[in-house]
Amino acid sequence: MAEQDAPQPFAGNTQLDDAYLRGERPSVGGRGSTNKVPIVTAVAANEAGKPMRVHLTAVDRFTRKATANGPDAI
Repeated sequence: MAEQDAPQPFAGNTQLDDAYLRGERPSVGGRGSTNKVPIVTAVAANEAGKPMRVHLTAVDRFTRKATANGPDAI
């Protein structure tokens, strides 16, 4: 699926957000946890606001470079 979707850029209303995925081992909560994986998510919606495409990318840390250029950068 990734190969099929790769040449199609996101279009329309696209929103980016950052989040953490919880790790497999119990750990302390919050952004300082070493057990969580930071991700950047891009969601493209149609004119009715329904999600049409989603892209999740794990990043080393949240930086301007990881989020500033939209879903094509991630």
